[in-house]
Amino acid sequence: MTDNRRNFFKTAGAGAAALALGELLASSASAADDEDRHEGFIRNVLKARIFDLSHTWDENSPIASVNPFYEMHLEATHQNTRGTFGDGGKLSFTSEVQHFSGQHGAPSIDAIGHIGRNGKLYGGVDAAQATSDPRGIGRDAAGTGAHLDIHHYPRHS
Repeated sequence: MTDNRRNFFKTAGAGAAALALGELLASSASAADDEDRHEGFIRNVLKARIFDLSHTWDENSPIASVNPFYEMHLEATHQNTRGTFGDGGKLSFTSEVQHFSGQHGAPSIDAIGHIGRNGKLYGGVDAAQATSDPRGIGRDAAGTGAHLDIHHYPRHS
């Protein structure tokens, strides 16, 4: 079985190499054009500018008054984690917890499940039931409003 597999890969590899060599020889006339095209692409990439679109979250971040404020605190500190690993207190660590409202500085694509009116979401879905599980919309046992969350939007236009 192993010899058959090896022979197959040898033959397939030799065939692929021959095909690549044939294509290389056939396209040698346009190789200079390809090189210029690639060099031009590399020049453009090197001149590209990068714009950081990530959010800056801190105590001064602008947040709409209807949303929770930003907060970060250390949940575990070096003081209270020494000895956690049973090593006689040699190792310690910290971990932080952040609370913030998410993307309220940008359009909310999940707005049909994000905003309610008279206790209802889009399509008459019960807003309280749809968000009764703190993990998010539609996570209750009945899946109320699950079709309104972002995961159900088409990924291709």
